[in-house]
Amino acid sequence: MLRHPPVTAWPMTRSALAQVREREVAQQLYAGGCHCGAVRFTVDLDLDQTIACNCSNCRKRGLIFWFVQPEHFQLTAGEGGTRKYLFHKQAIKYQVCAVCGVETFFYTEMPDGAEMVAINARCIDNIDPAKLTSVPYDGASNGQLKALDPSDGVQRQIRQI
Repeated sequence: MLRHPPVTAWPMTRSALAQVREREVAQQLYAGGCHCGAVRFTVDLDLDQTIACNCSNCRKRGLIFWFVQPEHFQLTAGEGGTRKYLFHKQAIKYQVCAVCGVETFFYTEMPDGAEMVAINARCIDNIDPAKLTSVPYDGASNGQLKALDPSDGVQRQIRQI
């Protein structure tokens, strides 16, 4: 299983994307889905670190997520049962359950064109989101690609990509 590198801005740079593809970590098969159960999935991943974005969509919906390559994600129920939601630059294809409205996952493309799936960690069965380590990402800065420093809780740029 390959994992998203820690404390990186998103969209990922080519060097960060290379880290995703090169680093192997412990993995586990998880199941999850939306509130009503119409959309279900399995995903093979390591939940040692998630991303908490502060863009308007993630903030209002309470999303925390994790990237996986498409081969590690399987939609087991609800194919055709999601609506696609796009906003801003329309680069992220949020998948929203057509019945209950929960965003369970989304599709995106990395700078080199590689496809990725981001899983809403809050939709994984039997996971307590409060126990996950989430790295803040400043998606609210209009794509300025800034990360937040999680060590002091103060918003400041730690890396400009």
